[in-house]
Amino acid sequence: MQDHELYRRILGIEAPWQVERVELKLSQGEVHVYLAHQNQPEWACAECGALGPLYDHQPEREWRHLDTCQYRTVLHAAPPRLQCPEHGVRVVKLSWAEPGSRFTALFEALAITWLKHASQKAVAEQLQLSWDEVHAIMERAVKRGLARRHAEEIPQLGIDEKAFRKGHKYLTLVNDLKRNRVLYVPKIASRVVWTDSGRRSPPNSEPALRPWR
Repeated sequence: MQDHELYRRILGIEAPWQVERVELKLSQGEVHVYLAHQNQPEWACAECGALGPLYDHQPEREWRHLDTCQYRTVLHAAPPRLQCPEHGVRVVKLSWAEPGSRFTALFEALAITWLKHASQKAVAEQLQLSWDEVHAIMERAVKRGLARRHAEEIPQLGIDEKAFRKGHKYLTLVNDLKRNRVLYVPKIASRVVWTDSGRRSPPNSEPALRPWR
């Protein structure tokens, strides 16, 4: 099996994308995988799914992927842009990464798994990332989770107040006690009062809390 076919299978790259070449840089301890796409007259808009003709390509970008053994693995590709009939020129959705991310989805999944058991600083040190990069990965994961949230019954609801830093600063946490998950953290550091006697959690909305100073 040739190296480009091996990485195509490892990365899960499907048509119209393909692995064009693989470069091993031993002195840098890195593997660089270059992706290209086949000729395709129409592409799907990332916002509405409508088909549109190819407009141009963005400059080549890089994404950090899971390491290949001890070698840091980096993907390269020039994302195509299409002319959507409704939204105009838009970047095509890539199967291996989210828009704006410098890491593949599999790499971010690894970071999120580690973040469940360690601090952002510890994860950053292990993955050789900056604190800001790890925090951005976590924020994207939270955004995805909120987008999947749907209305549901919450049998046991907990409201707790946690102190942080100095100067009597607090965070109020609204928790689902039965499923052991945080539902909501107010953006303001103040006391809150629960004003809704219902237990239903609406999708993509904040619980009925009002600040009390």
